Amino acid sequence: MTRIHVRSSAGCRIVASLRKVLGLERGANILFLCPHDDDAAIGAGMLVAAAAQEGLVVHIGIASDGSMGYCDEA
Repeated sequence: MTRIHVRSSAGCRIVASLRKVLGLERGANILFLCPHDDDAAIGAGMLVAAAAQEGLVVHIGIASDGSMGYCDEA
């Protein structure tokens, strides 16, 4: 089980399961919407990995037409 570690302003360490924090059951669908294709890996990669490890079904939606991408057309 993946655990989320958070420090409160009082210095207390709070540890919880990602599924418990989100209130989801194993097998539930979770959707990450990203403006660019690399944002899911770079910006939310650890959260995506934790969700998958906890048995959530991860879907990633890219909301871009790719016109400002970093790859040349072949």
